[in-house]
Amino acid sequence: RGVAREEGERILDVVGESSGKNSLFTESGNGIKIQCTTLESILKRTRFDFLKIDIEGAEYEILFATQLSLLPDNIVLEWHHNGGLDKTDIIKYLSDEFKVVETNGSILNATRII
Repeated sequence: RGVAREEGERILDVVGESSGKNSLFTESGNGIKIQCTTLESILKRTRFDFLKIDIEGAEYEILFATQLSLLPDNIVLEWHHNGGLDKTDIIKYLSDEFKVVETNGSILNATRII
């Protein structure tokens, strides 16, 4: 199973032998069908203290489809440019409930404001 913006079937592009390059957003011709759930659905069933997001460009659609109140208090996120979106969009989305610090050019740490 995968995690996406909405429940249902998606095509996961399998790129080479490294699973770190697989993506829901590329089309190399090596796609496989997978069933997806949402991060929000997972977080409604299970409580986490920490969430690491490194999902090769899918961070926007997954994060933006999740209620901030359901997210764990600590998040580390690797962001990628995708469809005109970048880290400023993630920072803006999280900023109502999280302090967001950029620790590296592509890594954001977010801690819930108590």
